[in-house]
Amino acid sequence: MKKILITLLVISMLAVSVGFVFAAKPTKVDSQGNEVSWAHNNCTKIQDGTIVDVNNNIISVGYDAWGYNYQAHMFNGLYDNYARPDEPLTEGNTWLMMKWSDEWLANTDCNNDGKLDRGYSCNSTNPTSSACQGAWLTNHQWGSYLGNWNLTGDWVLEFDYLGRLYIHDMKVVDNTFTGTGGFPSGGPYSITWTVIGTIDGDNIEMTIDYDGSSYYVDVVGTIASDGTMNGTWSNQNQAGTWESTTGTATRETCNWDYFVKIVMVPEDAYKENGMWYTDNTTETEIGSVIWGAYARILQVENDPCANLEGVQYNSPSPTGFGYYR
Repeated sequence: MKKILITLLVISMLAVSVGFVFAAKPTKVDSQGNEVSWAHNNCTKIQDGTIVDVNNNIISVGYDAWGYNYQAHMFNGLYDNYARPDEPLTEGNTWLMMKWSDEWLANTDCNNDGKLDRGYSCNSTNPTSSACQGAWLTNHQWGSYLGNWNLTGDWVLEFDYLGRLYIHDMKVVDNTFTGTGGFPSGGPYSITWTVIGTIDGDNIEMTIDYDGSSYYVDVVGTIASDGTMNGTWSNQNQAGTWESTTGTATRETCNWDYFVKIVMVPEDAYKENGMWYTDNTTETEIGSVIWGAYARILQVENDPCANLEGVQYNSPSPTGFGYYR
């Protein structure tokens, strides 16, 4: 918002400094050699009510049901709505905010095909491609997901062997799934043991080694949505089923966000090993390749559950959008 305000302020200052002297509207030349007016005076606007979207729905000013505000060059809504499904989704756990330049997708129709222009300055006759100098897009995504299960705490496990229950205590001391246990539950224990296990999604495996003995039990099972566990156990000569009767596995809610700047690379750029570089003279890295002719010049990601925090990539080339016009 500060950048927008600064831009408006500069425009106002320029108007004052020239004493409101009216001059000819500036023009530029597109790739076909045609003069293109920056003012787009002869273009159809969204307010005219005749421009349609990809589904042939009339585009109007302001946000639509999917989250697009074409007049403001913005999308703000559920991630799955960016592709404009037939019916806008109302539920989800990932949100997306996009902003884009006029060359990426304009808010006018200057060739009167009934669609918003893409890359008008590169091809004013058929402006349908965003592969044009000055095209840029930002994506800001955020959401949440459930992290890995945490079994730390006290448990009571029932092992069924030939219809008889053997009830054990287990204490998991850390989230790498290591701990101790004993039988019978509640003590005093006639048998003690150690446990080492692994967690893979909702699946668990653990090996129980009895102290002072060669006896062991291999255990496999699943963690239910309520945090309880059950499965099967076996060793060389025995097998049965088991379940937890006391104890609850927990899952952390992981909140994450991701921001990326994407730009159309300069005409003299080249790519090598998935990266874009400036011309062969300077050979400065621009960013990783995306969508063929674009580069990611800045990526910021925060996800404490994945040990991600802050800037993950910052191009050695300038990351200001004006540099790529």
